[in-house]
Amino acid sequence: MTGRCVKKAKRVCIICSVNIKYTYPAVKGLASILRRNGFWVDIVVPETFSDKALEGRGYNMVTVRHNFVRRIERTWMNRTPYSFKEKIDTVELLFRFVERLVRGKKYDIYVGIQEIGIIAAGLISKKLLGDKVFVAYLPEIRSDESLVQRVFRKIIREADAVIDVDESRLELRGKEYLLPRRRFIIYNCPSLREIEEVERSYVHRVVDGKVLWYHGCVSPAHGIDVLLDAYERVEMETELHITGPFLSELYKKEFMERIKKLHNMVYLHKPLERRILLGRAKTMADVAIAFYPWRVGSIDIDPMHLEMNHKFANPAKVFDYMALGIPMIVSDNPTLVKLIESNGCGICVPPEDASCVKDAIEHLVRNAKLRTEMSKKSKELFRNMYNLEKVSEPFVKWLKDI
Repeated sequence: MTGRCVKKAKRVCIICSVNIKYTYPAVKGLASILRRNGFWVDIVVPETFSDKALEGRGYNMVTVRHNFVRRIERTWMNRTPYSFKEKIDTVELLFRFVERLVRGKKYDIYVGIQEIGIIAAGLISKKLLGDKVFVAYLPEIRSDESLVQRVFRKIIREADAVIDVDESRLELRGKEYLLPRRRFIIYNCPSLREIEEVERSYVHRVVDGKVLWYHGCVSPAHGIDVLLDAYERVEMETELHITGPFLSELYKKEFMERIKKLHNMVYLHKPLERRILLGRAKTMADVAIAFYPWRVGSIDIDPMHLEMNHKFANPAKVFDYMALGIPMIVSDNPTLVKLIESNGCGICVPPEDASCVKDAIEHLVRNAKLRTEMSKKSKELFRNMYNLEKVSEPFVKWLKDI
């Protein structure tokens, strides 16, 4: 009797310790691409942050009941450092988290996202199991001398590979701490399939003017106050649409009081599922604004982190707008100048200068021909270079070959 040997699918566990409902779309997109390439994929996330809307897209969402992520999220958003007790508690809860993950789960590859996810993936793959593949995925990492950070730096040395979202930022990380030799760049871009499936979505326009679109955290640290300063000075008929979570209830109250006094219309969307968000942007946005990273030096993080994110960050929303063909106004850090302005996809401005922001808005709003040219160039750039299928190909091939 003869038979064909069926190769067993490799099992991948992606451990993400932060809210992925509205963040890190490239992580979820990569999981879908791995599934299409024959891998079995689980994404392990905190129970309170799981994204039910994403289930059934080829990978599984595995939720773990714990609470240490809530503490991390709170302290990060408030820009306050951990107390020593919180650091110790976080590490203790991390070990409980690791213990829950290995119980009954058999994976070949562990991919950790962010510090806590990377520590968990490293402990499981190299310390508890000893013979599994360990990948450190670095979409955004704080850099300080906390206990968690010191553990992270020690564990990342043992990774089989590292993923970052920008070449220059990865080079800078390599000067800060030891990294594995196998390195991949996977930009925070959407997949061709996701963009092909975006459906038009519409809400009523209040005025007849052009729509300015902002998506992201609504906070001073993300440039909202400067954006409102600029928008208040715009004399052309425009409508500012904002979608995203507020930093705090206190800031939300201040924000709502302020927009009541503006002569131009501000339309607030509640936080949306990504497919609806992309559909509305595609349908409505004439100009998109993405002031990230913000450059306020008082943020309580160390100079290396400021340099990494202020110079080299390329947020997911920028690639979303590129894929949808929406002209952009973005921060003038070197990465975005090279990616957006040099390729004719938008305008880069100092995000702390309301006059420059106002001028850029008016320049794009009044110039329909320029917007059309930018839209065409953006879509071509996405199709040819900055889609997730293309940028993840070397990593997927490496996983297949190991």
